Amino acid sequence: YMGGVLFSGFTDITELTFSNVKWPKRKGMNTIVDEPEILKEEGFELYICKKCDSLVLLKKDEDKFCHLCGEVVEKVTEESRYEYLASAYEALRENYESKNRHVEAGDFYIGEMEARKKWLKYREKKSFKKKISDWGDRRLIELYKIFSLYGESAFRPLIWILISGLIFAVAFYFYGMTLTESASASFLTLYQTPPPEIPAIFALPERLLGLLFNALFILALNRKFRRKGRIS
Repeated sequence: YMGGVLFSGFTDITELTFSNVKWPKRKGMNTIVDEPEILKEEGFELYICKKCDSLVLLKKDEDKFCHLCGEVVEKVTEESRYEYLASAYEALRENYESKNRHVEAGDFYIGEMEARKKWLKYREKKSFKKKISDWGDRRLIELYKIFSLYGESAFRPLIWILISGLIFAVAFYFYGMTLTESASASFLTLYQTPPPEIPAIFALPERLLGLLFNALFILALNRKFRRKGRIS
């Protein structure tokens, strides 16, 4: 939080360097900066400025004005907290992408997805159909994180390919194959060429998983190579 910092006499600051500062230990940028209990203990509340679209932390006894433009700010409700946080992460991600700083942009994309997941959980539900839809969207986002860290990890899909291959190799082994045959059949099925002795109903689940995990691996790998090819 830098809302209380003033730079008197400067009009064109583009870069800041801090010395002799100990920052709090954090898990990284992909952790949402939103601890309501800590904010309450410190006497802060979260506000939104509709004019410049910025989030502002203010103490309860402070005047409710934006530090940037001076406009009156509105208190952020529980339902809209994560929606605004997602927008802030999105703006940060786009800013870093415009400067070709794609590693940092990836971290903020993870934060953006985490905020959107929480927004789906806490936002006001107006119908049963919408509740079911939001629940399904959150489950998909969680699976996207587990399988490929929102497309930022090419290693996770490889691990899931290996796990899937081992699980189905064991299943084929108990189906009556030898250890070598079951391992070979599982590998071939993952890559859409199941042997004829495997019934289609048994091969279909592994083929679908193979399509999913291989697609996630290729997408993540493509993203990393595209980023490395850009020179800032």
